[in-house]
Amino acid sequence: VTIVDRGRIVASGTPQALAGGGERIEVRLQPDDLSAARRALEGAGFGVLQADDPVELWVEGAPDGSTVSRTLAAVGVLVRRLDAIEDLGGIDVLCTDKTGTLTVGTMGLSAATDGAGQPSAEVLRLAHLNAAFETGIDNPMDAAIVEAGQQAGLLTTGWIKVDEIPYDFARRRLTIVVASQADAARHLLVTKGAVAHVLDLCVLDAAARQPLDAFAREQGERGMRVLALATREIAAQSDYSVADERDLTFTGFLCFSDPPKADARRVLHALAERGVRVKMITRDNRHVAAHV
Repeated sequence: VTIVDRGRIVASGTPQALAGGGERIEVRLQPDDLSAARRALEGAGFGVLQADDPVELWVEGAPDGSTVSRTLAAVGVLVRRLDAIEDLGGIDVLCTDKTGTLTVGTMGLSAATDGAGQPSAEVLRLAHLNAAFETGIDNPMDAAIVEAGQQAGLLTTGWIKVDEIPYDFARRRLTIVVASQADAARHLLVTKGAVAHVLDLCVLDAAARQPLDAFAREQGERGMRVLALATREIAAQSDYSVADERDLTFTGFLCFSDPPKADARRVLHALAERGVRVKMITRDNRHVAAHV
């Protein structure tokens, strides 16, 4: 690198040598030369700071974040704050989410089963009604259920949506109330959600619940995300609330897969070699998290 001031070579050498191992080079220029000098130095990958004296530039001797940001941009990473690059270089613990970061982020319905883990067309039919009529938070699980239902030729024809008890992060479940066009005097509540939160509402004794919990745990240890499905048939009423989510009949399980990305192992290994520990943050249960 050569620094020229008004046709005179001020200094020449490698960035490290010029900067004395990382210290700043101080260059005094005429006011008319400042803009051109700044553009040239920044274009070479140097960081440029203007001092209070309007004719003085401080030049960092080594290429700074602007060089790194251009390198990252070439692989599709946009750096909006250059000093974040220095922060990134100093980390020793990286916290990351799971879905779509460590995994491919594409949810697929792998199985709709009864309580014994056997495939069940009835469970898929009820789950499809729930997901197809749901209008709250968009999520990949509902999309996977609807897609699986469509592939099985399922329709909502013959059913009318009566009400919806939306999903929330405290209850961790969603209920859709439907009525058959053939019997408007009876309503059917179809509830799906986190296994424990749904089973707590079902009419089950300890002996009946134990194998259900065990099945969900086994699926989680295989990396599957599992939802429980339950129903309740009651006389028609005008509206519904969370208080109506009770005395449910357990119907079955919905098992979803979201496999790790192909390069996840390589990236995690590279981070470990550089002394960076990775912590995964997820709303999935501990069994699914441990599998990933």
